[in-house]
Amino acid sequence: MQYELVTEYLPDNRNSRYTRHRESVGILGIVSKYPEPGIEKLTLTVSTREVFVAGKLSATQGDILINVRIPGAQFNYGDEILVRAKLRKPRDRRNPGEFDYREYRLAQGIYATMSVTKSSQIEIVSSG
Repeated sequence: MQYELVTEYLPDNRNSRYTRHRESVGILGIVSKYPEPGIEKLTLTVSTREVFVAGKLSATQGDILINVRIPGAQFNYGDEILVRAKLRKPRDRRNPGEFDYREYRLAQGIYATMSVTKSSQIEIVSSG
């Protein structure tokens, strides 16, 4: 019987390493896909550049998914945005045999998510 261990190398500055922090983090990045409107939310895929955690600014990389739950919020492809919220791993399968959202997002290169409910948590730094 053979076993194979397959892992994806994640660099030290990957944004997913900041999901362990309990406090909010600041993320600076670019809206890298067209925003996806949904019921009571707007979903943004953002390519991260910098993260501000515990008083320290660091370069980071990787895509995150941001759920913006602010009525009338508008963002465009290419906008540079600053977001302040908790960075979390995508939720995993809740019941055996159920759709695994985390695996689905990992396959898309999304290793972290954020949810924004107040306009003070997100701002456009420059338009795309």
